[in-house]
Amino acid sequence: MPDGLISQQARVTITIGKTMGGLLFVIGVLATALSLLGTGGVFLYKGVLQKQLDDPANGLKKQVSDLEDKLRTSGVNQQMLDLDKKLTSARQVLAGHVVSSNVLDLLEENTLTQVRFSSFAFAAPPRQVDLTGEAAGYETLAQQVRVFESLPDVDAVSFGGLQLGEKGLLSFKMSIVVNPTLLRWRGQ
Repeated sequence: MPDGLISQQARVTITIGKTMGGLLFVIGVLATALSLLGTGGVFLYKGVLQKQLDDPANGLKKQVSDLEDKLRTSGVNQQMLDLDKKLTSARQVLAGHVVSSNVLDLLEENTLTQVRFSSFAFAAPPRQVDLTGEAAGYETLAQQVRVFESLPDVDAVSFGGLQLGEKGLLSFKMSIVVNPTLLRWRGQ
């Protein structure tokens, strides 16, 4: 029976030549030395940075503090607060401002070519436009009323005072109640 767990016949010795062993030893020593140098360099660099940060005469903390003081004394913060208040006020004014030119645009875009308005009156609180005009005939006036009634910006249309005038033109009076959204400012 063999002396150990592994028989003598199965044992193989591994031999590394002296040159190969020496080379591996030198590589290991160099790697250890380089990692120690790198670690030491990082600690030294950290110390240098900390010194730059904390230097009371001209450190980074002092520079940041000086800049903060300069901003406070220059009034930039107050100017920004004032500008914010002005912009808020302007938004509120624009939100509640009545833009009657939108009514004129609506009439310009949707008036038939055979209809002519001769007078225009607009009252903002009731959102009512009163018009006097002439149309080529009854059919043209009915078509114009249908066009205005079909618009989403128009709440109601009424007409009356029909008179057949000279040259065969039909005189009429028309009232249009517009939607409140039409009178709001639309940024362009």
